[in-house]
Amino acid sequence: MCSSDLGPAAPAADVQKMAEFVITDTKAGPYQNGNMDAPRTSNDIQPYTMINQEAILESNAYDLNNFLKDQLTQNAVVQDYSQLAPTAGANGNNGTSSQVNFRGLGNLHTLILVNGYRIPSYQIIGVQYQPNINGIPLGAIDHIEVVRGPMASLYGSDAVSGVIQIFTRRGKVGSQVDASVTAGSQEFHQVTAAWSGGVERWQGAVTVSDQATQGFSATNRLAASTSFHPDRDGFRQQSLQGSLSHDIASGWRLR
Repeated sequence: MCSSDLGPAAPAADVQKMAEFVITDTKAGPYQNGNMDAPRTSNDIQPYTMINQEAILESNAYDLNNFLKDQLTQNAVVQDYSQLAPTAGANGNNGTSSQVNFRGLGNLHTLILVNGYRIPSYQIIGVQYQPNINGIPLGAIDHIEVVRGPMASLYGSDAVSGVIQIFTRRGKVGSQVDASVTAGSQEFHQVTAAWSGGVERWQGAVTVSDQATQGFSATNRLAASTSFHPDRDGFRQQSLQGSLSHDIASGWRLR
């Protein structure tokens, strides 16, 4: 006969009872859980990138197109519009049209959204160009969401290669002031001042920006294909961006 002694049972008073907890699965949906457009998460199979305001302000980029080229993998071109001689869509130096091109499908297949709204493309002499995001000052941007991959089922053929959604500054309870000054060669300067804040039911934001440069000639003295013009191709952009919102009732906001 065999016997086993496991020792005396622990008194009921020594048993520790754990607190009850429940695990639930929450699926990301449009305009919920931090996603402002496509239903997905940061761990989705499609590459999903969020760029916050701090990264934008610390980049020292002079326009949004060049900032995105530094942040996102995309197809390069031999020359972008800022390196070409003046034409209808490429006028050299600053102020040129943007070229955001994911997956080699062309920049007309990368959809641009600002605060959830489509930015229309434009045509010059029968040639269609991507919406120009360089007109949006970097200081006016709150954050950027990017999907690099086919989103045509949700947005149409404009989003075959991806979507870029740009969110401008919005007011929050409290007060925040930001200012920056940048200077460089060719008499370049960029000055930006921004304020955002508000109280319980009223919030607002204002961004003022001034960017200018004397530039240089966009034509090449040694290029036989173009006429050389020694005059400088300067550029200046001044902008004022603002927003105002009011919480009129629970779950209802007027913007």
